[in-house]
Amino acid sequence: MRKTLNKNEKYLIDVLKSVLHGLPVPKVCDGVNLETVFKIAKFHSVANMAYYGVKNLSDISPQLLAKWKEEYDKAQLKDVVQKVELDLISKTFEKEGIDHLPVKGFTLKELYPKSDMRLMSDLDILIPPDKVEAARDAMIKMGYTVEHFDGGVQDVYYKPPVMDVEIHNNLFVETIKTSVEFYREYAKKLFSTESKTRRRYISDEDAFAYIVAHTSKHYRGGGTGIRSVLDIYLMCEKKPDVVSSESFINQLKEQKLDLFFKHISNLSKVWFSDMKSTPLYDEMGAYVLISGTYGTRSGEILNRVSENYNGSLAKSKVSNVLKRCFPPLYLMQSQYSWLKKYPWLLPVSYPMRFAAVLVHRRKNLDVFTNTANISEEEAKQINALHKNTGIFTD
Repeated sequence: MRKTLNKNEKYLIDVLKSVLHGLPVPKVCDGVNLETVFKIAKFHSVANMAYYGVKNLSDISPQLLAKWKEEYDKAQLKDVVQKVELDLISKTFEKEGIDHLPVKGFTLKELYPKSDMRLMSDLDILIPPDKVEAARDAMIKMGYTVEHFDGGVQDVYYKPPVMDVEIHNNLFVETIKTSVEFYREYAKKLFSTESKTRRRYISDEDAFAYIVAHTSKHYRGGGTGIRSVLDIYLMCEKKPDVVSSESFINQLKEQKLDLFFKHISNLSKVWFSDMKSTPLYDEMGAYVLISGTYGTRSGEILNRVSENYNGSLAKSKVSNVLKRCFPPLYLMQSQYSWLKKYPWLLPVSYPMRFAAVLVHRRKNLDVFTNTANISEEEAKQINALHKNTGIFTD
């Protein structure tokens, strides 16, 4: 993996920085290709925000500007529709007696100069586990189709033209184990506390701590992109009292995320403020840029192999494949809810999982080829990077 950003990536960061601070967009220098910059921006779900800057460039072609404006127009539509639909869902859940908490995106939209700049692919809503069937019925009444409902930790719904909604009954499935436990207890406490309305609200400290935890989940999974770094920067810039509060810091410490937050917030200041970079932040930035908005499959497998790397690449590869083939009980319970009542049936669930992969998810078999293709140098580099930035902890 490379250790620095290329010219096109640096230019995109500069454009976003200019938009964020209301400054003129820098001129296109030699070696920068705006078509490539556009593709990178789309890969990171920030093309709509970058449009605010590039529309003022004199040397951008009309054809490319039209592509950029299309991303801007789609973001505008989605922003309006999502706000209207969230209000409808909240009113319906209130009527149906379903406690709920909107998470992630809407907390962040308020921090951006304009809410449409913070693109959200879907709405994420947390509800109590015993309300999943009631929520499904309510979503159907509102015109949504059920895209995924299997007794796991999240159900997926869709309504044309742009509404994707994920209803969660647990905030984490697979991430740092301390975060899984922390937010399981957090949700229990949240929904057991009396409230005047079914829609729940949480403090900025709690919301921001969850955003950091969610960012770390993607970062240590397949990776996370520019948009996540923008989110962290605006949290620090707009709410410095929150990110320096005892409550926020203690929540990060409890999840062993305080060091990660220090480094990703520093990276955000390197990109969008005036902090001077270091080789560590150059490398961290390069990792973010190759990841895209939600990370990549190959990046996820590289991270898993690298986490177990201790000088023997072959051992790390075998360990990764075995963990993917035989996940621990708590992960299998998210796929097969009956394991919660009958955990001793875990060995029986593995053949079922293998059959499901062969029939419905054959692409998941790429774990074997992707694992085999990882080099010693890649594993060493990622292992060192993630240890230095607080992702891989002892």
